[in-house]
Amino acid sequence: MKVSNKIIFLIFASLVSLAHASADQSAALYEKYEYSLKHEDLNGAYEALNQRRRIDDKNLKYIYDESEFLLQYSNDQSYTQELIENGLNIAKDSADKYWIPRYLEILAGLLLQEGDTQKAYETGTEAYSYFAGESNNEELSDICQLLIGICTSLGKNDEALKYGLQALNIRRSVLGTNHIKTASTLTALSIAYLNQNDFKHAHEVLSEGEQIYTKLGIEDETLVNNQGVLAFAQQSFDDAYELFSKALDLTENKFGNKHSKLIGILKSLSVTAEKLNRYDEAVSYINEAFDIASSIYGSEHQICAQLLCEQGLLANQRKLYGTAMDKFSEALKIYDKLFGETSQPSQQTLISMYRCACDIVVANATKYIQTAKDFMSDKYFTLKHEDKDPLYLLAFGQWHMNNAACIFDYIPSVINDDVNILLSADKTSVQEIKSSDLSNFTVSIVRNKQIHDELLNLLK
Repeated sequence: MKVSNKIIFLIFASLVSLAHASADQSAALYEKYEYSLKHEDLNGAYEALNQRRRIDDKNLKYIYDESEFLLQYSNDQSYTQELIENGLNIAKDSADKYWIPRYLEILAGLLLQEGDTQKAYETGTEAYSYFAGESNNEELSDICQLLIGICTSLGKNDEALKYGLQALNIRRSVLGTNHIKTASTLTALSIAYLNQNDFKHAHEVLSEGEQIYTKLGIEDETLVNNQGVLAFAQQSFDDAYELFSKALDLTENKFGNKHSKLIGILKSLSVTAEKLNRYDEAVSYINEAFDIASSIYGSEHQICAQLLCEQGLLANQRKLYGTAMDKFSEALKIYDKLFGETSQPSQQTLISMYRCACDIVVANATKYIQTAKDFMSDKYFTLKHEDKDPLYLLAFGQWHMNNAACIFDYIPSVINDDVNILLSADKTSVQEIKSSDLSNFTVSIVRNKQIHDELLNLLK
């Protein structure tokens, strides 16, 4: 069934009070919900669920059903989270061990969708903890399935595989080998294997999942997308492009053309088009992803910042340096506001900006030289070695502060050479060491005009 994912939210105060409605009225409202959904009337379906929940606003099933509906069909999830957290609090107050993990699971799914992956992990593992000692519980398999995606997003690949195999074992045992949920777990497992560069097992689980979906007469968009991911990983870019395009069509037909599920597929299409030297298409796809994300989450969401960085990288590759720096700057403002100037997302964006600034100088792109100089005018680097305090980094081999060479590309290429490193601990004196004296270190970009100028004076 093709439906729109836009819901015009009801003005709750205008709804007729049903505080004393009967169980028969509740059943009738649920029938109305099913009828409306079948006939693609999302507003009517939501109104029925909302009114049923208002009959008994502490009924955990009513709250859960309304939350689940909003999670699937609504672009604005702020009210959904409030509703879920309200249900979770009611469940915890009554120590309801049936509903607590189910609310934790749905909340973890929402947090993952919203980009708060660490909080999603904490919430998901809390839900998992309620099933300690159990081995064949379908709800446990649902939580394990969710944790595959969460752990994958966090780079916890061993955990993702562990949860995936547990979910698969439960679903095969409880639901059988030809169930849609079994196919879904096989599909999710493919990414866990891919992240361990295990192409053989990734291909095997995708093939098994495809066989199940075929028997059930289902074309699953996630399966097709993950087949595209496997093809891309094996550098079969033409095949990957075809599969991602099919996944996009399936997702649009199922959820409409403004759903959050489209964002990741459009990003994959953009990267694949770039590999095929189809840069105009790559830009078009990433721009479409940004438009969807900003309409769903608002323009200052971290997902929008990620897409702005992708737009900047594409512009930089096409030597559209001004556009690239503008996109990176927009992303940096979002990351600074959300996570702080010293956060990893801000650091990664600064690195991209620094590389772009270096490209401007190396290419002698005179139109953008001032942009590069303005960017570099308050940036300096610190080097942290083991447990020692950070030192101001002035030079590393042939690289000197504010020269047009990217330290993040240059250092790895010479770290094993016996090159000179100039450092300062106090901004007044300079010390020199050899790169061979460093076993490991981290480099950070810091923004401070005063210290930047003081460090430049040390090199005069």
